[in-house]
Amino acid sequence: MHNKFKLSVLVGYNNNGQNRYIEDALQHPNTLAVNLDSKIAFKVLDMEGDREVYYAPRLGDAACNIRLVDAVVDIFAKMHYRFPIEKLGSTLLSDPGLSRLLNVTIAVLKAEQNNLLVLRHPDIYLHPFLQGKLADFILAQAVAGKSFLVETHSECFVDRLRRRVAEDINDELKDKIGIFRAWQNQIKLTRINRYGVIEGKLFDFSAADEAAAIFEATLQKKRHEPLDWV
Repeated sequence: MHNKFKLSVLVGYNNNGQNRYIEDALQHPNTLAVNLDSKIAFKVLDMEGDREVYYAPRLGDAACNIRLVDAVVDIFAKMHYRFPIEKLGSTLLSDPGLSRLLNVTIAVLKAEQNNLLVLRHPDIYLHPFLQGKLADFILAQAVAGKSFLVETHSECFVDRLRRRVAEDINDELKDKIGIFRAWQNQIKLTRINRYGVIEGKLFDFSAADEAAAIFEATLQKKRHEPLDWV
């Protein structure tokens, strides 16, 4: 089912179900899995920095061919990390989240449009702000023509996608994103509707569930309190 979408997102609590789903996806031709914990990204950047990659700077921007190293610098600048490229390795080696982020960035940039790139928990160790930025980056590349299967437990990642769908006045993004939930040994497809609402319940996955619960609890308290007329 994931091949219907440019960006498929796999969430849920059932690790066995998720593993089977990903293993099935990896059987298909042109599907690539990336070792996001490896340390080779620095070597790749050093050896292939001048290689041209297909890159969309922002959601809705036309993609263009650009040097790998220039794209990496631009992406990290958008995430508020601005430093000379020669200091990139020493800066990121001390931070496992940013080191992983570099692996993700390079893998996404190097992926061809006929590939399905599988990213398992690319947001691990990242601050929630960066998780949202990562979602924006991957979504922009998906809209530009690349295909992704992302496994995540990050509500920030999913909520950023919901926000972008709600902001899309042309209602085009909602048909490019599929949300797959693993539950009780099953994988079920759900969708983000044009208002950014996930159709069906993600089993308390999203912060929106907490916000709704807080709002309902507030209403219950207010019903038993005297009106505070101003």
